[in-house]
Amino acid sequence: MDWTDFETTVETKLGDFRLVCYGFYDKNNQCPCIQALKGNEEWGKLTVNIPPWIPLNDREILVKTWTENESWVPLILENGPFRDTGRRVPSGWVHAQVWEYVEKLEVPF
Repeated sequence: MDWTDFETTVETKLGDFRLVCYGFYDKNNQCPCIQALKGNEEWGKLTVNIPPWIPLNDREILVKTWTENESWVPLILENGPFRDTGRRVPSGWVHAQVWEYVEKLEVPF
């Protein structure tokens, strides 16, 4: 997946979050830095950097679910285009979640 132009809006009970890839943590463009915006203001970063030895496929991201992200990140998972793979990656004293981007299916009427 090419994360370069990734942008999507996720509707939640806290309001709409716009998720935008605004760069990459690594020089190989394999670890997207995804920012969450409410309106035009930065709300927080959805993703965190990964050590180079952590294997992720091109549709996976490493998600920060602790501290300031605890209140809104679960809403992104519940309502957005991601699924939790169940994999966890140690990041200091916490564990980041590995999420996979999944296309939303269009349901015909």
